[in-house]
Amino acid sequence: MVLVQIVVKRFSPAKAAVGSARKTASNRTQPTSASKLLKCGECGALMVLKRGKYGYFYSCERYPHCRGIHSANKRTGAPLGIPANRQTIEARKRAHKIFDLLWRGQNSPMKSRPEAYAWLRKVMKLSKTDGHIGRFSIEQCQQLIDKVTSWYKKV
Repeated sequence: MVLVQIVVKRFSPAKAAVGSARKTASNRTQPTSASKLLKCGECGALMVLKRGKYGYFYSCERYPHCRGIHSANKRTGAPLGIPANRQTIEARKRAHKIFDLLWRGQNSPMKSRPEAYAWLRKVMKLSKTDGHIGRFSIEQCQQLIDKVTSWYKKV
């Protein structure tokens, strides 16, 4: 009887941890109809909506062979922009960093993010749908960087 109690005490936490891990893993993957439309920017496979530590994101269904990921709305899981390869993602990050100077900070020339995005759509001749950096190509990112830089030179 004592041996049984020792075994139960010793292995119950491990069993509970495995059960918890299974529960967590099952909660992480939540495919939606939107995820069926998304193709990985790296390999072209479908992307799957997952829930991680910081909210939802899309991951390539071929993970770990492909490590393509894409941002999602942290609460709803809706995709943010268009999936892209690593080079395009890096170009978008650089463009966003420069673009955000227009509206963030104390000496920013624009008072709000919507005002900055209205400027972006106007100078790049884009619709409201296409006027988001998360939808840009590498070339569009460079155009935005050039336009923001030249705008600052004028001011």
